[in-house]
Parts: sequence; C-alpha cells; structure tokens
Amino acid sequence: MTMPRVPVAIASKDNSLKESLLMLLTEEGVEGAAYAETEAALAYLQRSGPGILLLDTEMAVSSVTNLVAQVKSGQPRSQVICITQPGQSEIARLLQRQGVAACVAKPLDDIEMIRTLQRVGGQKTDLAAATAFLQPNTGSRGKVITFFSTISGAGKTVLAINLAAVLARQGGGKICLVDANLQFGDIGSYLCREGEASIASYAAAFGDGVSVQEYLLPWKPNVDLLLAPARIKAAELVTPVILIAALRELSHTYDYVIVDTTAGFNEWTLSAMDLAQTVFFVNTVEHVPAVRKVRIGLNLLQGLGYGQERIRLLLNRDKSKSGLDVRQVETALERKFQMHITNDYDTVVHSVLNGIPFVDSQPDRLVSKQLELLAMSLQGQVQAEEEPRSWLSRKLASWF
Repeated sequence: MTMPRVPVAIASKDNSLKESLLMLLTEEGVEGAAYAETEAALAYLQRSGPGILLLDTEMAVSSVTNLVAQVKSGQPRSQVICITQPGQSEIARLLQRQGVAACVAKPLDDIEMIRTLQRVGGQKTDLAAATAFLQPNTGSRGKVITFFSTISGAGKTVLAINLAAVLARQGGGKICLVDANLQFGDIGSYLCREGEASIASYAAAFGDGVSVQEYLLPWKPNVDLLLAPARIKAAELVTPVILIAALRELSHTYDYVIVDTTAGFNEWTLSAMDLAQTVFFVNTVEHVPAVRKVRIGLNLLQGLGYGQERIRLLLNRDKSKSGLDVRQVETALERKFQMHITNDYDTVVHSVLNGIPFVDSQPDRLVSKQLELLAMSLQGQVQAEEEPRSWLSRKLASWF
C-alpha cells in the first residue's frame, strides 16, 4: 500500500513530536504542516483540500465530536487521527466512537504511523459507514445480552449461566451462551466442558468463511455453548472483528445470545457491549474500592455513548454482612441499582462445585426466583401493574 498523496496537518504543543512527524512525512513524500493551535491546523486543511488532521490529545480540545464535525464540514473527506498517551486503550475507543478514524499511542513508531496514514488516507467510506459495525445490533432476530463488571469476582459468570438455564426452562426459544472472557473463561470449567471446541477454533478458520455454528457445543435442550479457548495464548487468534462476526451470526439464529465477559474494559468486552441491546453491569458493594470502580465504569460508559436504557445496574450479593450501605453507595454513584440479587453463598457454592445451575438444582431458593423474574422481564412477561405484588416486580416492570 502506497502512501496516499493527501495533506497532513499536525496539531501539537510538543515541538519534538512535530519535528519528528514532519521529517517522517517529508521522507514519505507527503505534504504536511505543524501547528501549536488546532484552529491553525484546521485552516490549513481547508486551504489545501481533503486531508488528515494528526491531533495530539494533550491539546486543549473541548469536544472531539465537535472537532470531527468541524473538520468534515470544511472538507467532508478529511479524517482525524489522534495521538494518545500510552495505556489509554479505553480513551482510544471513546475517540473512535466520536468519529476519529484511528488512534496511535506514544511513543510513536514510524512504521505504525506510516501504516495508519496509509489506511486512513485510503479510506473511501464516510463516517456513518465506517462506524456502522459499532451500532446496536437492532436488525437481528435475537437479543444480545452482555454481562459486564469492573471488578473481578462480582458473579457475572454465575448469573449468565443461570439466566440461560432459566430462559430455556421458561420456553424462551433458542439460546446461545458465549464465553467472551477469552483468556480466563469460566463457563467451560463451571459446566465441565473444558478442552472442547472453542471460539479460537472458529478464529483459526475464519478466513475460510466458516460458520461459527460449527464450533458450538450442545448443553441442554435449546441451549448451545461457544466456549473460550482452553489456552491463554489461543485468545490472541480472536480479534474484536472475529468476535463481532460470531455474535452477529449467532444473533440471526438464536433468540437470546448471552455473553459473559472479563472484568474491566478491553476490546473484546467493548465489542460485546457494542452489539448488545441490554448490558447487565454487575456490581457488589463489599468495599469502597469496588464502588469507586463502578463509578469510573459508569462515567466511561456514558462517554462511550451507552444510554441508560441499555446499561442495567445489577447489585449482586445484596445484604452481604460485609457490604456497605446500599443507599449511601447509590448516593455516591448518583444512580440506583435496578436489580438486587440476594446473597446466598451456600446455594451458589454448591452450584459451582457440582456444575449445575442453581435455578435447576434449587429452584425454590429466593436467588432462583429472582433469576426467574429477570428472565420473564426479558421476554416481556412482567408487566407494570397498579399494585405490583413486590418491589422486585416494580423494578423489573420498569426495565423493558
């Protein structure tokens, strides 16, 4: 791929960065100019024609969304590449959701920068087409439901498995349970299905146009599994694009695609949330650091453009003896939990040790009844009433 002959404007206050980039552009035969102010860089692009704005994120920019719109209003075919600080993968994803074509992290690598300029400069699609794959998967047959948390051990894997089981028992149609915790997946070990086909097998054959359904494992009537790789290194085969392709295909075949993810933000987890109609943000309030991570997670999700209609705050292990006061936590978060799952340690541990969902082994427990109501709400079977029979019914009736 040759370097596209489009002008490049650099906006940065770092003189050494500007000098090195200008030298690189000169070596590649690309017209470029560097400025200490964003307005001057935009003016250069408007004079020179459609091109690329290289924006150092250390610049004082009030809104990247407005900046992208400003770039494209002057030159619709122009693109923005952001230069970010190291370790800012979440920020990079946020910027791309705001219309940035690509992000390159410091310290800059010449080869990576050249390849990024080649790729972005050669793009022919507009902004809407370039970001279409990030929009909710509204045109599919089934619902994608993603379980997410900012803290390890919150219980999202157990909840995802039990939700799949209870949906199947209630006649919710065809269900696929996907383990997108690709490095340390737990669903296979929970259900004693380790070492079998996984999404890594699908990834290895992805270029051959195979169907992901060739790598599914039957679990129970109307429920199939797509497991995480048994080896950590095999997770490297599964790029976000491959995960998105798998989930999209499954959502056209299954009524419910339930996705478990790793704790925290990464490209795989964000991809699973991008396609989901509902994201259950699973939390515990057992200590202050956990609450802080929830608040940070909510702020980032809001910045990524996830509305409250998609993100459902779920409090797991409610009424734990070691937990903080829920009302104080909700005040700190400036948002209430929309679902409370009771703390039933013995039931959950027995379920994990035996590899049997507690909704099947102990259906009369309160925690099982709560999962049943959650499944009913997803199917639209819980309706708002003038006098709901319980606080849980009121909560669930307002969800969907």
